Amino acid sequence: MGEAIKAINAPEELVPAVLPTGFRGFLAKFTVLKGAQRNLWLTFLIKFLIYTAYSVTNKTMVLWLSKDLGFSDQAAGALVGWV
Repeated sequence: MGEAIKAINAPEELVPAVLPTGFRGFLAKFTVLKGAQRNLWLTFLIKFLIYTAYSVTNKTMVLWLSKDLGFSDQAAGALVGWV
């Protein structure tokens, strides 16, 4: 019977990339997404639209409760925020 020889590879030394600091460093973290697949961009767009719709709905509910039903701004905000 032959013996199986397992090659043990030493882990490569991981060297962190040197990124610029400040705003350029912050922006450099997101430029990686430039080459991302279309599905990822669609996911981000849909998530952004859902978040925007939710925010607009909450603000509209507060205004409606304040104007039409006579709630104070604080009470309307608390009602929308907790319900």
